[in-house]
Amino acid sequence: EMSQALLPIAHATADSLRGFAYADALAGEAADDATAQLLRHLGRDPQWKP
Repeated sequence: EMSQALLPIAHATADSLRGFAYADALAGEAADDATAQLLRHLGRDPQWKP
């Protein structure tokens, strides 16, 4: 899954860019899959609906 592959990259780069491009990381939940983990690390709610 692409999210699983991108997660280590996000951990390595997002913190240094957080003040410019990303919100604070959101707390994870036990049921989070790789996509939810990635979105939460980037400050995005995986349950958000437009």
